[in-house]
Amino acid sequence: MSILLKVKDQYVDVYELPDPFTVSVILSIVNNEGITLYFKAKLVNPPSGYSNYEKTLGSVGAGASVMKAFSFDRSQPTLTNGELSETLTLRVEAYRDSGYTNLYDAVEKNFTINYLNREDPAFTKIIHNNFDDGTKQGWLSGSGGIFPKAAYNLNNVVSYHYYSPSYALKNYESDKHQYKSVDTSGYSKAFLIIHLFRESGYDSLLGIKVGNKVLLLPEESEVLPYNTWCKLVFPLPIGSITIKLGATSSTYVDDIIVACK
Repeated sequence: MSILLKVKDQYVDVYELPDPFTVSVILSIVNNEGITLYFKAKLVNPPSGYSNYEKTLGSVGAGASVMKAFSFDRSQPTLTNGELSETLTLRVEAYRDSGYTNLYDAVEKNFTINYLNREDPAFTKIIHNNFDDGTKQGWLSGSGGIFPKAAYNLNNVVSYHYYSPSYALKNYESDKHQYKSVDTSGYSKAFLIIHLFRESGYDSLLGIKVGNKVLLLPEESEVLPYNTWCKLVFPLPIGSITIKLGATSSTYVDDIIVACK
């Protein structure tokens, strides 16, 4: 097989999103062949409500491993008790030419998108930190970077960029991380919702762990767009947990929410 493809199940908070909205899925692609290949991604026969779901991803060199963002549009779905899950088939094709006419190989993977609305009455927000009082609202600095590529903590409350007025967290000290403990006991589901801004001209990476489990690699955040707020959603374990954030230069986070049901 000339292509190795990985795609994670996705989580999307539809609150405040337009209709339709854009979903971005991070793909891990390995080109095991001895030539440069050109990749295209598309959804295969998705349910109604999806559009713009065939995109070219550019080239991947011989033997190279890369991460690519594949984006498509979804109309606002109808949720039941604040949730909806849809399983989709992703097809990634490899071509010999940049015109995408000479097909070399293809692979298909199924993945699930879990839509939720954190403001639905079925959910309880046990954390909503917007930093708008000018404080870190209980986030603390820990020793040591949690990722080699994202070894700064988010220890500075600033007003340069923010999702909700007038403050956000920004990276500040090296060889540190930012953390906060939360208890999701008593619920059956819990989700972390975090808003990320990557400033152009810098690395602007974010990595997230819960305990020792990785939710987001800095390399995954690298494919997200610059100079716009991206909303990221991750499932959380049930119980007493510690959320850890690591960053690089000019990375901002705001409106960190834990929603449970």
